[in-house]
Amino acid sequence: MTETMITIESYFEISPVINKMISRICRDTRFSKDKSLYKNTMWIIFKRQNKYWEDAPACFFEIFPDSYRYGMGLYSASKETMDRFREMIDKKPKRFPKAILFHSKPRLFVEVDKYKQISDENKPEEIQDWYQKRNLCLVYNRMIDNRLFSRDLVNDLIFGFKLLAPSYHNIWKLKLGGKQPIST
Repeated sequence: MTETMITIESYFEISPVINKMISRICRDTRFSKDKSLYKNTMWIIFKRQNKYWEDAPACFFEIFPDSYRYGMGLYSASKETMDRFREMIDKKPKRFPKAILFHSKPRLFVEVDKYKQISDENKPEEIQDWYQKRNLCLVYNRMIDNRLFSRDLVNDLIFGFKLLAPSYHNIWKLKLGGKQPIST
């Protein structure tokens, strides 16, 4: 995957280090009364080497007990980033979903958290939904199947991440207010 991911973003962290690029299997339970698993999921993530990862897009693969998913997301987006997103909506209401590829790919789902409060009641209903988003995540979801245990999975990931590359770069531009991203 490294060669493909570096073509998408030359600044991606590619060292397989726990808690940087790959998830821990279990938490450190030496000093805890709760000895249960840290999580019921495992993940790998391709993100820029940046201490401020929360407000930057990243590509990921995640496996659950009964399913798996891969995609690209912007988690914990800052208010400034989401304000720029809303500004893009206001400037080009018909074109903004295409700019981030939200509706143009088969099997691709948008998963987002929303603010509970409506920020602008004067917006049309279809725009209001986008205004309430707190983050952005484009995901391919699959139930556990034979592809997960075959070379087909790597091919699916390569295809999916390449398909999401323009979205990744558009979100970086959105985050940076139109400026080109630089190494962080």
